[in-house]
Amino acid sequence: MKTVSLKSVIGKILRDTKMTDMSYIDDLQNWIPEAMDKMYIQRMVGLGVCITKSDDQGRIGKPNGFRSVAALVYQGSRVGVYTGAKHITKAKDPVPEKVAYVSTLVKEIVTTTDLREANFWTSQVIKNAEYGISTKKGYVDELNYLWFTEPNAEVELHYWYTPCDEDGFPLIPDDGYLVDAIYWYCRAKMIGTGHLDPVFGRDDRMCLARWEENAGRAQRIDYPTIDEEQAKLANTLRLVFPVDLWENFNITDTENYL
Repeated sequence: MKTVSLKSVIGKILRDTKMTDMSYIDDLQNWIPEAMDKMYIQRMVGLGVCITKSDDQGRIGKPNGFRSVAALVYQGSRVGVYTGAKHITKAKDPVPEKVAYVSTLVKEIVTTTDLREANFWTSQVIKNAEYGISTKKGYVDELNYLWFTEPNAEVELHYWYTPCDEDGFPLIPDDGYLVDAIYWYCRAKMIGTGHLDPVFGRDDRMCLARWEENAGRAQRIDYPTIDEEQAKLANTLRLVFPVDLWENFNITDTENYL
């Protein structure tokens, strides 16, 4: 689905309300998800993977846009979550809880066929259940860090994140009704917090009426679930041409070509 950055939505709100400072930007970034929740619009989510390392205290920094852990893999084994301990450094007997099914990674492998025909990339979904779980390691998700039992350890972190633009602003579906609904909701909230609107003054009734009108239409937006999308990817085949295809494009002697 085509997306638009919240930066452009926030910019339009600030221009139309004649704001001369950035005091409302933090509020706007909170009001926009609030508006989407009231419209029952599913927020965009991405699935990422990175290789990272814990520090001397076992802390692992969270990537930009981080929302939750899909899987933490250490030395080929999935790491469970600690239970009954606020700080893992104080836990002597780790008891990792069972992790429910969560798809963690779309892995792409090449299927080699006769080079005279084609090669294909096949997308495969790797699930948590396909990793063995470590009974000796654990982690806790606390504040801005993941606390891991093993200091100075390299881990593979699979995580859900909020897709953002190059400046860190979240992306939302580029739907006119949705953008307009968010616009009018935020403008009404600004009036409610004491901002003197250049058009409506202290009266937010017109803003709320337009918000309700556009919000009702924006509810038609829907997404397939993450698992549905991954099921499609699992069955996706894409043609990969040989690297010397164009160099040998006019060769008809296929026996000597290979």
